[in-house]
Amino acid sequence: MRDFARAKGQLAKADKIDAKLISEFGKMFKPAPTEFYLSKQELELRDLLRRRAQLIEQKQQEKNR
Repeated sequence: MRDFARAKGQLAKADKIDAKLISEFGKMFKPAPTEFYLSKQELELRDLLRRRAQLIEQKQQEKNR
């Protein structure tokens, strides 16, 4: 999207401008939707990483006490 904006000479960054550029990009290039699924292993890994982050945060909170 950044390169598309540069090509159009649009250097400003704002939500309304970004929304308009994304809309124009979609109309111009008509990208095909892609489905994104995580495998069972990827889901388990994601959950483990989240839990690890929670435990690290709890450990730091306990140290601060």
